[in-house]
Amino acid sequence: MDRETVDTASGLTGVPTQWYCIYYMVHRLGVKKLREIRLKRGMSYRQLVKASGVALSAIQKFDQGGGDPQLSTLGKLSKALNVSVAELIGETKKQKGGR
Repeated sequence: MDRETVDTASGLTGVPTQWYCIYYMVHRLGVKKLREIRLKRGMSYRQLVKASGVALSAIQKFDQGGGDPQLSTLGKLSKALNVSVAELIGETKKQKGGR
């Protein structure tokens, strides 16, 4: 998909292709790993609210697999949880050798 097609299809004029790809993945996949990562870190909802600055209602919604987070929100959550946005939405890194 070239840049012009992305802009026309999404209505996100001027958005770099890599950001559109993340945007698309989030809307397709949701924030799959938020609950798992939050609990692994031993964080309550309120602790995550304080660390991220994201509203409690939004975190609860994302934690339950709902909602439609903006990229800026994903950035805040991933920073507070010390993970990448890719990890937060459930995309894993491939190991060397394609495994």
